[in-house]
Amino acid sequence: FKELSRKWKEEEIIKKEKEIQEFIDKSKSIEETETNLAQSIKQRILLRKDLRIKSFEKHLQDLYSSPTRSLDYAIQFLQHLGILNLHDCFKPGVSAHSDISILNEAGRELQAQLARFDKDYQIRQALKVGVVYVKSGQFDQQSILGNTEGSALYQKFLNHLGSPKEQNESKKLIRQSAEIISCYMGRYELIFDVSTLMKTSLEDPQQIEKKKYIGNDPVHIVWSENKREYKPGTISGAFNFVHIILYPLRNGLIKVQVCKKKENSSFFGPIINGMVLPMNLLPGLVRYTAIQARKSLLQKQLRLGNSMMERKKTVETIIDRFALKGKTKEAQQFFLYNRIHINDKLSAQVPVSYTHLTLQTS
Repeated sequence: FKELSRKWKEEEIIKKEKEIQEFIDKSKSIEETETNLAQSIKQRILLRKDLRIKSFEKHLQDLYSSPTRSLDYAIQFLQHLGILNLHDCFKPGVSAHSDISILNEAGRELQAQLARFDKDYQIRQALKVGVVYVKSGQFDQQSILGNTEGSALYQKFLNHLGSPKEQNESKKLIRQSAEIISCYMGRYELIFDVSTLMKTSLEDPQQIEKKKYIGNDPVHIVWSENKREYKPGTISGAFNFVHIILYPLRNGLIKVQVCKKKENSSFFGPIINGMVLPMNLLPGLVRYTAIQARKSLLQKQLRLGNSMMERKKTVETIIDRFALKGKTKEAQQFFLYNRIHINDKLSAQVPVSYTHLTLQTS
């Protein structure tokens, strides 16, 4: 009986072991199936994404390879900006596109003019501002322009006023990049001519090279550590209309003096004469004040240019030079038909030579 009982237990154990092994094998099979299924799903998702990307890329290629389609998006963009008004097109006797011209694409001269346009006439208006450092005990132009470095507080002010200007960023700035710092503020670019960063000539005590640039800057920022007040006429020049003079105080604050010539008596801010400001607010407020000072000079028309007006004149010159005469009606029909898509055949009949059109607007 004991022997039979032992054999029966062994058979039961073997049977259980087989069942456990079969369960483990089934579990592995299920896991492999699930892994394979997950990989298959991932591959399908990636394949679908790839097909969608390729389809979208082909759609964009077809879209922008078509002159009429790409121009249609440009027209919508101009309409959203309010430059084009297509609502009056259907009114009798009213033309909403009287300022549209067709440009002659013959030759490469037009392409060269358009490629050079944004490089020569940038959207941001460059405003030049001179920065002068005055040590304690300096009262004349020669000693002030001879400074090659300033105090630690002055250097901190410069670091927050702007960043070094790279030489290749502007063809007009032919000096070394270390001599200029600049800052972009909206549609303005402030270019600071810093006297302490410019090359100092030991052979020229008058520092004519420095004065040539700083003396022609309409706005001067003067950092004075002298006990006496700085006189605006210390650095002589015919174009120095505004002086923003900064006096560091012992308590860490900065006293500001704003001096203006009689020709520029208009009010500007945010800094006004007599303010005392903390150092952390000073660079930003000085930049804004310099911009407002230059804008007040522009309003007075004191021989100061406007980049947007120059761009507008250049656009008008290109139109007068390359516009096809007597094609205004065809240009109107081209814009109108392309915009509302009367039918595809009509859009397909538009000549490719009409792809370059321009608006008489800046």
